[in-house]
Amino acid sequence: MFEVTGKKITSVGLIAITVGIGAFGVLKVSDTKAATSLSGTCGMVVNLQQTFTVLGPNNPLTVDTMAVVNFDSQQIWMNLTKATGDANYSPTARSNVSYKSELYGPIDFKLAAGPVPGSYSLYFASENISLPFNLLPVNSGNTILIQGQNFKMTGVCQKI
Repeated sequence: MFEVTGKKITSVGLIAITVGIGAFGVLKVSDTKAATSLSGTCGMVVNLQQTFTVLGPNNPLTVDTMAVVNFDSQQIWMNLTKATGDANYSPTARSNVSYKSELYGPIDFKLAAGPVPGSYSLYFASENISLPFNLLPVNSGNTILIQGQNFKMTGVCQKI
């Protein structure tokens, strides 16, 4: 038996810890590069988790988006679903909400290194659009996980 800071560890426990550390070393944490660069086109769907307390007739909120992202031309086409509350809207009576789709695009974007290894950040080239989001290629780059930067947005983009 060995004693580490007042706790006893058996020989079997020490062997298990050693094997665990050795296995972790074999599983080496790497750059996690699923794809060295993003290319081609993907179909994207994202959900924007909005707070309906600010919804009103003059304040529509985008609730979800379907888009086509072309990484070669660095352009995106988006169909946004917007929710609008009527004059009688209240957060507890959401029955007074209407939905409308609006098409935007093509919109130019640029890519930069993302927050985690192997990820990217997408920024719109227009300074009028301030909705950057993170992209993480998985599944050999055929699927891209999406996360909003500093706002609630999650989704996926699948190669087409």
